[in-house]
Amino acid sequence: MAKIVVVTSGKGGVGKTTTSASFASGLALLCDLRECYASAHRTEISWIMLQQAAKATRDEELLDIANNGAAETEQTWKWLRTRVKDATPQALAAG
Repeated sequence: MAKIVVVTSGKGGVGKTTTSASFASGLALLCDLRECYASAHRTEISWIMLQQAAKATRDEELLDIANNGAAETEQTWKWLRTRVKDATPQALAAG
């Protein structure tokens, strides 16, 4: 469901445009972080599925590849969690 946010005032020069722009940039940042988070989550699930397939077929080479990919994805998760923790208060303060 879409939501509408209105910034109004009967007086000029009170920061309506500045407030609106800050709010919009904060929302855009949160949307970007959400997309990165979802992408990392899909990647993590893919590595887990590949690890399970490698174990089921006893394919050691494929398991090594999947384990390496999962380890790289974990590094991405660590970075992403840090960015979310750092950026979310900024986005909320800007809004």
